[in-house]
Amino acid sequence: MILVTGGTGLLGSHLLYELSKRGMKVRALVRDTNQTSHVKKLFSVLPGTSESQYSLIEWVEGDITDITSLDQAMDGVDEVYHCAAIVSFYRGDNALMMKINAGGTANIVNACLKHNIRKLVHVSSVAALGIPETGDIIDEKALWKPSRKNSGYAISKYSAEREVWRGIAEGLTAAIVNPSVILGVSFKNTSSNPVFQNLNRLHHFYTRGSNGYIDVRDVATIMILLMESDINAQKFLLTNENLSFKEFISTGAGILGKKPPFIPLNRALLSLFWRLNYLYSFITRTKPLFTPEIVRPLSSMLKYSSAKFLGAFHYAFIPVKQSLADGFHLLGLSEEKTNR
Repeated sequence: MILVTGGTGLLGSHLLYELSKRGMKVRALVRDTNQTSHVKKLFSVLPGTSESQYSLIEWVEGDITDITSLDQAMDGVDEVYHCAAIVSFYRGDNALMMKINAGGTANIVNACLKHNIRKLVHVSSVAALGIPETGDIIDEKALWKPSRKNSGYAISKYSAEREVWRGIAEGLTAAIVNPSVILGVSFKNTSSNPVFQNLNRLHHFYTRGSNGYIDVRDVATIMILLMESDINAQKFLLTNENLSFKEFISTGAGILGKKPPFIPLNRALLSLFWRLNYLYSFITRTKPLFTPEIVRPLSSMLKYSSAKFLGAFHYAFIPVKQSLADGFHLLGLSEEKTNR
């Protein structure tokens, strides 16, 4: 029996698809079993899904911050994929992210040790590697440095990683993945679908930063590869292509048959924009859509390396262009679909 936390999220739902496609029996932890319809919809639109595939998933109500429900969910479980996390770049959510991302992971680790789980695969993030001082390519050797520029999300994911390493020191068999920006489609509001929607609407604009990208299907497949391997006490940075935001947006615009971006947004404009948005949110008593934590990476030249993973596995990543084309197609934004 396999347990997946965060099964209703973007990565978790695709991981459930990949596991069930292989005929594996899966238990998915969810806070409300009535909130799983979007996962079923995802299964219905992904190619090659059999009618019985979704029925292989056993949904159980629980919460990673509730030790009792977590204990019950792990009964009879052999392997655990820990995907559950809160992703937010709003400072008001920092305490909640520490509770769920760090505290919840501590509970997962303790439960895995208690139930003698064969192996844990934990989903971290490149954010947990911190912010480099130079423009060097970032890999697993990057050292975390306390900084005011570290977002609350980054701090919570770094703290969560420390809990996994603590569990490994206590005898837990585990591997960690640190994906860069994950591209994929979910039919849940908190997925990365805004990436596709914004590329469709805001393709005229670009910022002068860069980032790494990887397809959600690759991350899910690699997690299974790591689970089935003998690898223990290691982490792997997962990324496919490092692209400037102009290159990334141009790729999306080309698939949609639209003009490439031609209006640059510099740091001064971005800084003004998030301040005006904060003022608006204060007046309307709503969460700001743009924060310094969101804006800062847009002007940063971030580049990542998957050399360690590719040195351990022979693997061909899905190109970013294919990821975007498939995403637009599934969301009905474009009929064009490129060949892998």
